[in-house]
Amino acid sequence: MADLGEIPEIPVEIEERGPSKGRKILTIVVTLFIGIAAGGAALYFLGPKLGLTAPPGGKVQAPVIGDDAKTREIENLRRQLDAYSVLGSTEKIRADIEELTKRRQAQGTMEEIATKLRDALDKEESYDALTRDLENLNERIASAQGTLEGMNRQVAEAESRLQGLRTAIARLEEQVGQLDVADARRQAVKAALLRDVEQLIIQIRKSIPLTPPEYAKEARIARASRLKEELENSNWVRPELLEQYTQLYLEEIRIATQEDYFIARIPLEENRKPVMKWAECVSIGNRLVYFETLDRKFTGVCRDTNPQGVIPRYELLVDLPRGELMEIRELMAQYRPQDYEQRIRNQLGEEVELVGTRPTVAQQTRAS
Repeated sequence: MADLGEIPEIPVEIEERGPSKGRKILTIVVTLFIGIAAGGAALYFLGPKLGLTAPPGGKVQAPVIGDDAKTREIENLRRQLDAYSVLGSTEKIRADIEELTKRRQAQGTMEEIATKLRDALDKEESYDALTRDLENLNERIASAQGTLEGMNRQVAEAESRLQGLRTAIARLEEQVGQLDVADARRQAVKAALLRDVEQLIIQIRKSIPLTPPEYAKEARIARASRLKEELENSNWVRPELLEQYTQLYLEEIRIATQEDYFIARIPLEENRKPVMKWAECVSIGNRLVYFETLDRKFTGVCRDTNPQGVIPRYELLVDLPRGELMEIRELMAQYRPQDYEQRIRNQLGEEVELVGTRPTVAQQTRAS
């Protein structure tokens, strides 16, 4: 019959969950406590559950239990108690039962401790997992913070560039506004100069056609027309264009105020036939020319016969009152230069014959 005092150890398996030092120490402690309580593990269940007592006759009475497994256990314990009755007294049995009860209680305590240790190990493992998760989370947070700082720098740079672009746009808009003003002025200046050139061409066309060779009317009109064409094809008023206009304008002013002696060939009518005759001419501005042919047959004036009209009509008038003809001859004598004969020969050739030449005012003065 087996001795109840030699109850085998109830192994408590504690799974080693990692290389943690604290986990190993807890496993050793659990094993030690289980070894101490192993001997009294059977008494822990027999004492409280069976309520064993030793009657005076030395036989232990067990309560009736309806469960078959419990009944077999009680029968087994009864046989063991019978053995105790033979081997020792009731006091010894009670002592053994008490000892078994204590061992059972100790075993229960150790199992509870083992359960708590398992919970603690699980919690420690959970703590380690949480710690790792927290470290990972901290790393992710640090990485995210670095990314955020980089993005903040990029945003700051973008905002700085945007501000620079806004400033540049504002400056360009201001410059565009200035360019618009300058372009408006350019167009206004060009339009004004075009109007002035057109007006100048009109004035030249209205001027007298009988002029000195250097002031030929058609040449003046051609120069003004070329200036107008260049100005129309130009984007702005270039300085050389403005200089050309200035020269043309000053030339017209000089012609309008100048009194010149010159030789010209003029169309006349002799014996009801058109003829071209050389004549001495004196221009008074650009609206009036007095003339006298070299053969002294015609004396007259070239002037506008339609002064009230929009378009002037210049005619060579020879049928004038005697008094006016005398005044013209006196005027010609006043403006005739000293070397007029030589000038005539230089222009017309040596073979020209000056018929009925009249002295100049200076010659008349010396003669008198």
